[in-house]
Amino acid sequence: IAPATCLAHLERIFELWERHATPEHQPQLVPRLWQAADLASATGHNERAVALARRALELGDPPEGRAWAYERLGRFLWSSGSIEESAETYAHAAALLDTAREQDAAGASLTYGGLAQADLMFCRFDRAEHWARRALAAADSHDAASRSAALRVLGVVETLAGELEVGLEHCRAAVDDNLAPHRWALAHAMLAM
Repeated sequence: IAPATCLAHLERIFELWERHATPEHQPQLVPRLWQAADLASATGHNERAVALARRALELGDPPEGRAWAYERLGRFLWSSGSIEESAETYAHAAALLDTAREQDAAGASLTYGGLAQADLMFCRFDRAEHWARRALAAADSHDAASRSAALRVLGVVETLAGELEVGLEHCRAAVDDNLAPHRWALAHAMLAM
């Protein structure tokens, strides 16, 4: 609930890391960089989010998989106004999902949900629905973030297609109290729209 403060602490950790980290600490850096990138984006510092994501990608794959990493980078690029590069990055994430390894990665359902959101932003509604349904199929019952992303995209696509009641039901189902605050707020915003 305090993303700017959390980001400030992480930035301080990165400064200290450069001076004091030993090789055994290295595996902890990549997840912290992704956490910081997400927080930077949540606080409106999208160019910083892009820089952090690129640094994380240079250091290795996150546990969620490389496709997830490129989906996140695509989102940060889109939010920073680099629309064309964002589209290329999203396409790369989608291509990576064709490999069995990426489909089985921990972040596959989140990646599908992110691609659904991206295609919705680019007004490619058929593709948005395709990715949203894949996200729902890949998400387990405890994966609130993936399910919420997929349901809110489906809700918007269905509403735009004239299926108001079904769309509203999906948007309502996307609002889950187990979501991180920024995802919860986004689900509410999509329902309100």
